[in-house]
Amino acid sequence: MLRLLLCIATLGSTVQLMGQSTNQTFDAANLTELKLEAKLSEVVLVAVEGNEIEIAHTFIVNGEPIQDISELSYTEADGRAVITEVSPTMEQIEERWQNSGRVLEVNGQQFQNEVITSVLEVRFPSWLDIEIETEYGAIKGENLSTLTRANSKYGVVELVFDERIPHEDLVVFSKYGEVDITLPENLGADLVLTTEYGNLLSDFDLDIDTDRSEEEDHLQHVEASMNGGGSLINCTATYSNIYVRKAK
Repeated sequence: MLRLLLCIATLGSTVQLMGQSTNQTFDAANLTELKLEAKLSEVVLVAVEGNEIEIAHTFIVNGEPIQDISELSYTEADGRAVITEVSPTMEQIEERWQNSGRVLEVNGQQFQNEVITSVLEVRFPSWLDIEIETEYGAIKGENLSTLTRANSKYGVVELVFDERIPHEDLVVFSKYGEVDITLPENLGADLVLTTEYGNLLSDFDLDIDTDRSEEEDHLQHVEASMNGGGSLINCTATYSNIYVRKAK
C-alpha cells in the first residue's frame, strides 16, 4: 500500500559565516541560462535585480579564512554560461592538511583531518534561468522562480517558495541528502516524488494517482497533484527523505 507520511521535521538554517570571502563578478546581460557546477562547496542562491552574477566564496579552516585556494572557471556560448568551481577539491584539502591528526569535517561530513567550511553565495539576475550541480555541498535558496534544476550528490537541497512560485518544470535531486521543498499553500502543481531508502513526507492534502504510483521493497514513487495540478515538480532523494511543506 502506498504511503505518504504526514510528518514534518524542522528546517535547518544556514550558518552565517564570519571572515573574508573571495569575490568574482560576471556580466549576464547577454545570457539566458546559467549553469553552476560546485565540487566541494555548499551553494546559497540569491535572486537579485540587475545584470550581474556575483559569487562570494568563503573558505574557512578551523575558524580561519583561507583565500589562496579558491578558483572558478567561466565559459560562455550561445547565451549560456557555465561557472565551475575548480578548487578547492577534496584532494587538495587532504594533501594540504593531512598531517594534523584531527578529524576532517567538510560542510558537516567527516573525512580525515581538519574542520572545514566552504560556501559559494551566488547572486544572480532574477530573470536568468539557472541550473545547479554540487558534489559534496548542499543547495539552498528562497523564491527562485527561474531555477530549473538543483542536483546534489551528497548534500541536502533546501528550497523555499513563500512569495514566488517555482519554475513550471522544476527538477530537484539528491543521491545521499534530503530534499526539502516549501511551497505556497494555494499552489497548483503536479508532483513526482521518488525515494528508495527514505520516506515521503508532506502536510499538503495531495491527490495521489494510484495507477502511476508504486511501492516495492525500498522504493516509494508517488505521482500526485495539489490544488488541481499545474506546474511539474519532480523530486528524488535516493537514500534519504523528501519533505514537501506548506509555506507559513
